[in-house]
Amino acid sequence: MNTDPNAELPEGAKPAESLTEVLGQSKHAKDLVDECADELSLVNVALKQELVDGDPLPGVENALEKNEAIEDKVQEASEELSVVNRGLEDEVTEWHVLEHQLAAATEEEKAARHAAFQDPLTGLPNRTLFNDRLKHGLAQAKRHGWASP
Repeated sequence: MNTDPNAELPEGAKPAESLTEVLGQSKHAKDLVDECADELSLVNVALKQELVDGDPLPGVENALEKNEAIEDKVQEASEELSVVNRGLEDEVTEWHVLEHQLAAATEEEKAARHAAFQDPLTGLPNRTLFNDRLKHGLAQAKRHGWASP
């Protein structure tokens, strides 16, 4: 089983976009199920009327019973889809909140890094940045065996 949550996403798609797409598909499926339930209900009403009016065709009662059972299943499926849709809506909302929080944290980190390595008055690199770059350069020289002249 693949545990990577992004493995099934199309190339370049974000999880929130994928969830939004799934939510749209789920809502469409729910609409179709609701439409089928309504049509089945109308058929059942017509069958019941046929029974009330008298001389029904053979098998009408049996068909009505089957239709009513199917109508119940369709209604149950519609209710389950509603629950799924609410869950997906919550997930999409949560993803959007997390995206905004991540963007804010990234901006804060960028500002903190700038404040740590730049002089606040002039914006020029400060001693901390100089020491960091010097340490990095000396380590690189040591790794590559570069000797100072």
